[in-house]
Amino acid sequence: MLKRALLLTGFVSLGASASPLQIESCEQLLNLADKTNSDYVLIQDIDCSGFVHTEPKSFAGNFDGNDYAISNLTISATKGDVGLFSRINAGEIKNLTISNFQINTQDKKAKTVGALAGLLNGGIIQNVTITESSISNALGDWAIGLLVGRADNAMLKDITVQHSSLSTSTDSRKVGGVSGWLIEGAGANNIKINDVQITVKNSRFNYVGGIFGNVHKTPLTLLEIADSSVKRNDLGKSGP
Repeated sequence: MLKRALLLTGFVSLGASASPLQIESCEQLLNLADKTNSDYVLIQDIDCSGFVHTEPKSFAGNFDGNDYAISNLTISATKGDVGLFSRINAGEIKNLTISNFQINTQDKKAKTVGALAGLLNGGIIQNVTITESSISNALGDWAIGLLVGRADNAMLKDITVQHSSLSTSTDSRKVGGVSGWLIEGAGANNIKINDVQITVKNSRFNYVGGIFGNVHKTPLTLLEIADSSVKRNDLGKSGP
């Protein structure tokens, strides 16, 4: 649901039936969950000022940001998987900037939390930047990250997270600047973190890292972190 009513505007085809569908408004973007297993492309920057996204839906398909940005979206969801999309099921997300996203789960116990998606289940995210965004008062029973909360059997490549912050409530198990949890079968290559602050309030043992919280049997290459901090009040495990 959205605080502001959605206009059910149609998607514009580029011509041939196999061509990606064009996205030119926030209304179209937030309705993508109803049109999965297709290809989409941004044709301009998308400004979501005034929208409050409260019930994210899953997405399956290919999404080309076309080097444009999605900005100024507020996400205020309190359960399940939380992000622009709740889950991304396979496919590819590429060439996209997410700017000034504000995410607040209101201390409720979501499963996973991320700006792009709570859960990435297969597929690849490539050449994506998260900038000037924040996750606050987050409580993720599984995992929290500024890009995706948890990645299963998926690839993260050429990812930048910068000028952003993440703070959690108690009992958040796995927390990272990019992703809180990489599961066996996932991978990460050329990941950059700059000016990211993470603050974790803990009442139990968990995993926290500047880039990833918990990494399980996952290859990592070319990781870079600068001018960032992780603050926590216990001595659990930490990742890279």
